[in-house]
Amino acid sequence: MPSRRPGCPYCGAQVTLAGDPGGDGLYTVKCAKCGNLLKIPAQDNTTEKLPPPTEKVPPPSSPEARARHAAELHEDGTRLLESQKFPAAVTKFRAASDKAPDNVEILSALAHACSRANMAYDALAAYKRILDIDPDNREALLKTGMLYIQLKRPALGAAALHRLLEFDPGHEQARLMLEIATAQKKDEEKSTGAPSATPRRDVLAELAGLVLSAGWGKTGLVAAEWILPLAAFVAIYQTIGSESVYMDGLLAAMFLYCVFLGVVAHELGHGAAALMCGDRTALNAGRLSLDPLRHLSFLGTIAVPALVYIAAGVMFGWAKPVPFDPMKMDRHPRDLAFVAGMGPFASFASACVSFTLFLAVAAAHNIDHPEAYLRFTSELGSPLDAGSGRWEAFWFVALEITALSAVANLIIGAFNLIPLPPLDGGWLLKCAAPRSGEWLNRLMWPGAIAVIGLIYSGFAPLVFYPVYVALAGFYFVSGLVL
Repeated sequence: MPSRRPGCPYCGAQVTLAGDPGGDGLYTVKCAKCGNLLKIPAQDNTTEKLPPPTEKVPPPSSPEARARHAAELHEDGTRLLESQKFPAAVTKFRAASDKAPDNVEILSALAHACSRANMAYDALAAYKRILDIDPDNREALLKTGMLYIQLKRPALGAAALHRLLEFDPGHEQARLMLEIATAQKKDEEKSTGAPSATPRRDVLAELAGLVLSAGWGKTGLVAAEWILPLAAFVAIYQTIGSESVYMDGLLAAMFLYCVFLGVVAHELGHGAAALMCGDRTALNAGRLSLDPLRHLSFLGTIAVPALVYIAAGVMFGWAKPVPFDPMKMDRHPRDLAFVAGMGPFASFASACVSFTLFLAVAAAHNIDHPEAYLRFTSELGSPLDAGSGRWEAFWFVALEITALSAVANLIIGAFNLIPLPPLDGGWLLKCAAPRSGEWLNRLMWPGAIAVIGLIYSGFAPLVFYPVYVALAGFYFVSGLVL
């Protein structure tokens, strides 16, 4: 009968003596906690002192233990694969890849098992992880191209095969698959009457058609959703006056309005860029829209900002991200970098448009109120002096909204360029250094926490230094123009 006794010399845990002794007269015992293999003399079954371990096993959390566990799972998966138990093999290989995420051999076995189990998208994801680790892996390039062709994405398959042929021009299988991709692409163009990927020159026409097809009723409703808050700001200012104690609250509400407008423009930049690269996910989901209700996120736009403001007295939040599918883009990583960079570009472009509108409004205001001359300023915590008169509320709201919008969009653009996930700068870093992709993916939530801590720390002026430079430029230009 098995008997339990204390005294593993490595961890002190109890061990179990089970079964008959071997031919050498020794019991073979394995500690259940640390995994040490021990040899116990059969005649010494009554003693409590155990001999030193014959094999020192590292703790289960150590890199050596994880690597050994991954190797065991890989062996189990290989046996299941040979037995044609493909779903079970996929499970084993996935567990092994979790233990050793950078092991190309395990990832290759996982991709092969997924292919045999008819899990094409999972196989493609595994091969793309291999290419993140080793962009020149020829097997991964070939299989990626073949899977893209199987999934009716000939342009992406051809891109992978072209890259393989750059290393091995005589690769016959790659040339054959490239011919298939070319034929598939031609058939697709014939059946649809248009190229498989949306040409960049047609995107603006398609977006304009989308706006025109919305109809006057829907377009008017969307316009009203943006205009009614402005009318409310005018009415509130007209009621409370410029010296009211509620002016700080009004300025905060106007700034939040400008921030949300800037975030919508930022997300539309991502969606339009994805459409240019052949990904119609955002368009088909109806997210390429100026309707603010489509971009509201209960968690990011309402719950988190309220909780963070109550807890720390600062504002932090986000709008609902515009969806995109990297697998549907024509070229990697160029298109992914283009989509990631288009968001900050849209923010900076919106800042320039807002500043131009401010110059136009301020010029008209200075003509109407020469006694209250105004130029652009970044010190918008205090209300602008719009003068007095019948149109005082209108001038105040118009000037404040355009100035605040310029500042808000500069902040949004600079904030999203911080090179940490999940911000756009993290995506750009991943495109610039593909080998860091797996490591950056693990930093998603830690990166978000680090970004919040960085922004609301003493290093915030360093992060937003480009914003200060741009605001100084706006101030200088406004002095010249006005």
